[in-house]
Amino acid sequence: MAKKKKSTLLTRLFGNRNKVTDFMTEEQLQSPGRLILKNFLHNKLGMFGLIIFILIFLLVMIGPKFYTLDLSYQDNTQLNVAPGMNMMKIPDGMKHKVADISPGTTYGVGADTDGNVYIWGYTKITDTIDLKNIPDEVREAKIVNVAAGYDHIVALDENGAIYVWGNKRLGQDSIPDKLQMAAAYGKNLGIKQIEASNQFSAAVTEDGELFLWGNGNQADIKIKKEYQGNIEKVALTARAYVALTKDGAVVYSGFQKDNALVRIPASESALTALCAHAGTAEASSPAKTAASPGSRRSFWSMTAASARLSVSSGRKTSPSSVGVPEIMPD
Repeated sequence: MAKKKKSTLLTRLFGNRNKVTDFMTEEQLQSPGRLILKNFLHNKLGMFGLIIFILIFLLVMIGPKFYTLDLSYQDNTQLNVAPGMNMMKIPDGMKHKVADISPGTTYGVGADTDGNVYIWGYTKITDTIDLKNIPDEVREAKIVNVAAGYDHIVALDENGAIYVWGNKRLGQDSIPDKLQMAAAYGKNLGIKQIEASNQFSAAVTEDGELFLWGNGNQADIKIKKEYQGNIEKVALTARAYVALTKDGAVVYSGFQKDNALVRIPASESALTALCAHAGTAEASSPAKTAASPGSRRSFWSMTAASARLSVSSGRKTSPSSVGVPEIMPD
């Protein structure tokens, strides 16, 4: 009598591969594990999903070894902003009539040669604040310059009056008294530049006087008196500013001592351009512009949060040349 072999759990699960059986018998004796595996291997969609999962797992586990993630990086300007092509929808009224233009975080603002203001892009700051709601006083005025901030817009009319709309909760519309009094009495102070940034704004007059206003807890908006009357241009970062004097020197005229912009290179002199972006600033001199390839960065730094300044032009970058900056040959 043949000795009966003991059946193990492994044998029951995967079957006895050494035993030769016909096709019908094998179908009847096939274990559940082998049947599941066989069906899965023949499922193309399931195999594709498994391969994708393995690739994602390897990318997540091995990728940071080759591409280090900066966990401190954050950009709250794009928070709760739906994807779309709104920034590309430039109003028809702006075409061939651009007088000034300024890019914001998720929107754009411009003024035409007739003094009308146009806004496009994602313009809702909160559920109740929409930058597209241009105040009536702005619509009635002839606007010559505009500046887009993080959550507000600053505009300048032909008579030198300044307008602010958008988020005003943190003093974005707290225009200095001297500017308000001048506008109230119809006096034009000769404002030649306006800028807007993260909850604060700036204005520079022909007499070299600099005005800053907004959220003083967010940014440094104080000015040392010795610099007043000698300011040619100003460039704003997210939380600070730098200025260009009439004699071509880059200065930080605020009172913060731990600000990175305080450490301006002493070798910079006879500057013609100044650019501020996020937390950095750049400057270029005539010699560097013509001879240094690295000077190209100053000309190409015009982005959504930056402003290019030029002593010779006397104003911001010309709208007609946005995207096509002039670069001297190397």
